[in-house]
Formats: sequence, structure tokens, C-alpha cells
Amino acid sequence: MTEQNTVSRTLTSRGLQLVAAFAAVYVIWGSTYLAIRLLMETLPGFTMVGLRFFVAGSLLVAWAYFRGAARPSRQQITTAGWIGVMLLGMGTGAVVWATQYLDSGLVALLVAMEPLWLAMLIMAWPGMDLRPTAGTWAALALGFGGAALLAAPTDVLGSEAIHLPSVVVLALGCLSWAGGSLISRRVSLPKSAAMSSGIQMLIGGAALVLFGFGYGEWSAIDWQGVSSRSILAFLYLVVFGSIIAFSAYAWLIQEVNPTLVSTHTYVNPVVAIYLGWLIADEAVGPRTLVAASLILASVVIMTSIEAHQNRKRRRRQAETRPVHSPLNREPPPLEDCA
Repeated sequence: MTEQNTVSRTLTSRGLQLVAAFAAVYVIWGSTYLAIRLLMETLPGFTMVGLRFFVAGSLLVAWAYFRGAARPSRQQITTAGWIGVMLLGMGTGAVVWATQYLDSGLVALLVAMEPLWLAMLIMAWPGMDLRPTAGTWAALALGFGGAALLAAPTDVLGSEAIHLPSVVVLALGCLSWAGGSLISRRVSLPKSAAMSSGIQMLIGGAALVLFGFGYGEWSAIDWQGVSSRSILAFLYLVVFGSIIAFSAYAWLIQEVNPTLVSTHTYVNPVVAIYLGWLIADEAVGPRTLVAASLILASVVIMTSIEAHQNRKRRRRQAETRPVHSPLNREPPPLEDCA
């Protein structure tokens, strides 16, 4: 009886851990778009978001070091740094720039198309030799059709046109993020995931801070007008957005099917749109709802296709290699920095 109680408590504890971790990845990452908007009300966006990553990266590197992580080589530091610039400096930088002109929910919705950009890069990548399926083309058509609906320069479905340059900047930022993600799978990075992500945050954050200085943010800031809401948003991004949500994601991809974890890609924009409407009075018109349906449907199709292809690939590998070959073990999934 005691043994059964112990097992029951263990299962209950694990269930609560899974619920908490998924809630962090779904809700916290979805709320970071609104937090960036609130931060930018009275604080410089590029500089403060850069400091967010710089602080979080410093804590991750220190944590990895004291946990006994191997010291990365100079080449690994350089490579991780360039990836950090592509992911955070250019990818997140595009989010900051677009947030000046678009509602946070719309920004999150356009960023949700990153898997589509990644699929296009993979198809065009030399040596990949991957033929797109009919489902892939359907997903791409749906996703970019939704983006075109959002970016239409005229009133559509009773909604006003949005700032078109912001859509272009976000597309370029997503391309940079997708390219950095693809490169990170093919280069040597620090073995410790925390060390690797920390270095990416440090250097990517530093790039954003430098851009903020060049953009003239500090000379334009009114320090007496800085609101407590903006300061709390910055602290929320550092503690919850970068550390807690990242740790939850890193734990989840080791504990459950990575495909299940990837569902945050289409849950985050839903959370962002809802929070923007609830807290910041952001308009959610028919154009946004129709475009969101098209984009999120495309992402669901794309992630489902990817999961199916991964299963087929693992089965082929298992059939052509010895049963006890270490190559038959599924490699650990790569971690993202949010």
C-alpha cells in the first residue's frame, strides 16, 4: 500500500510539473509580446530588450559554469555569438521595431510564421534534397495567404490597413531567426545547452544594446517619465520570459515528445492576441481573426508534416542499422531562446 501511495504521489507530482511547464511555455512566452509593448511605453525598446537578454545570458552562463559545464572553445563562442546576433539581434530586434507600429497580437501572429520560413530555407538549402509534399505547399499557401490578408494596403473585412513596412521587417527578422536556427544544427556549439544559450543571449543582447545607442534611444529618453509599468515589464521579461520559460522549455524537450512541445508555436499568438485585447485594448477585427485562422492552420499542418517525416526517418534509420547502435537513439532536440 505504501509503495502504491509513493507511485501515485510521484505520478501526481510529475503531472503538476508538466502542467506548470506547459503553462510557462504557452502563457509566459505568449505574454512577452505585450510585455515588450508595455516596456516601450516609457523605456527604450532596443536597449532594454538587449539588456534583458544580456542579464539573462549572464545568469545562464554563470549557472552553467558553476554546474561544471565544459569551457567552450573560442570557435564555439564565436559561432554561438553569430547565431545569437541572427536570432536575438535581428530576429527579436525586428519584433521591437514592429511593436512601435503594430499591436502586440499582430506581431506575435506574424512571428508565428517562422516555421514556414524555416521550411522554405530547408527546401532551398544546398545538399538537403528535400522534396516538398502537397501538404507543405498547402501550408505555405495558407500561411502566406494569411500574411497577405493582414498586409493588404486597403480596408479588408471592415478593418483598416496595417503598417506595411513593419510586416516586411518582421518577415526579414523571421528569415534571420530561421536561418540562425538552421545553422545552429550544423555547427559546433558548447556542449552545455545552458552555456550555449547563455552566450547567444549575451552577444545577441549586446548587439541590441549597441543598436539602441546608435538609434539614439538614450538621448531621447525622459528618465523622470519612466513608469513603474515599464520597469515591471522589463523585470518580467528577464525573470519570467528569459529564465523561467526557457528553463521550462529546456526541461520539457527532455521529458516529452518534442512535437508536443512545439505546439507553443501556435498557442503563443493566441495568448498574445487575447492579452493584447484584454489588457491593452488592442482591436481584434474580422481581418485579424481570419488571418489568424489561416496562419495558425498552416503552422499546425507544417508541424504535423515535420513530425510525420521525423518518425519515418527514425524508422528507416532503425531498419538499416544494428539494433544496439548508438545511432538508433534519437538525438536530443535543440533548444530555443525566447
